[in-house]
Amino acid sequence: MLRLAAKPIRDVSDLREALQNAVRVEHSTIPPYLTALATLSSSSPSVAYARKVIREIVVEEMLHMTLACNLLNAVGGQPQISGADFVPSYPHELPMGVAGDLVVHLKRYSKELLANTFMQVEEPEIPLEIPVKQAMLAAASPLITIGEFYAAIRAQIVEQGPGVFTGKPEQQVTGFFFDPGEDIAVTDLDSALLAIETIVEQGEGTPTSPMSLQHDIAHYYRFQQLVKGMKIVEDPASPLKVSFDPAQPITINDEADIIQMVDDPPLVTYEPA
Repeated sequence: MLRLAAKPIRDVSDLREALQNAVRVEHSTIPPYLTALATLSSSSPSVAYARKVIREIVVEEMLHMTLACNLLNAVGGQPQISGADFVPSYPHELPMGVAGDLVVHLKRYSKELLANTFMQVEEPEIPLEIPVKQAMLAAASPLITIGEFYAAIRAQIVEQGPGVFTGKPEQQVTGFFFDPGEDIAVTDLDSALLAIETIVEQGEGTPTSPMSLQHDIAHYYRFQQLVKGMKIVEDPASPLKVSFDPAQPITINDEADIIQMVDDPPLVTYEPA
């Protein structure tokens, strides 16, 4: 499970620092996800499905980064996204420290990468057991989680109250994503809390459901279906109302369907003299 180094958020200055870290965390997941996406090369139905899943997650991570920027702008901060220290060089530890020394690489698509890196990044505090139709699987489980990190940000915003929203409304970023209203303009307490809830639930789901506020499968469980090799489908008979469906397999060949790229390629590779 991904764990971030806990740091108290006691005042507006701490809140702005935490939100800048949130921007960094959300951004740092995008290059590894895009790299895995780019190596899915064949046109098989399973590969097409995996590409769709990862592409949608990447777009939502961009949304989360935008919402974190909007939150920072709203409380009088200024997102820093162009400095030399902002763009990570891979292999790279995620910002704010990670328990278990999780190092993120730029690697080709594989079940191992999804299970050992991408799912760790997105894992909720208590993962839900999604059943296979007519059968149950064993649970997966067991500093702070990303959800707890955002909970601390939420608590400080609530403590500060309406007076914390000193940012300029014209600096809010909206209108760039597929679903209207997802890139929320943060101007007051209600919109700030909705932005935080959107970020957390799209990544982790809720404690009782693998679905987000938009009724989409959360990132952790979208990656999990690629690892298990079965699509998640609606299932009224399941306690969670969804199940893994063995009748809808996801089969991706590690050689035939994937570009065999080197790990962590440098920007430029020169041939030996």
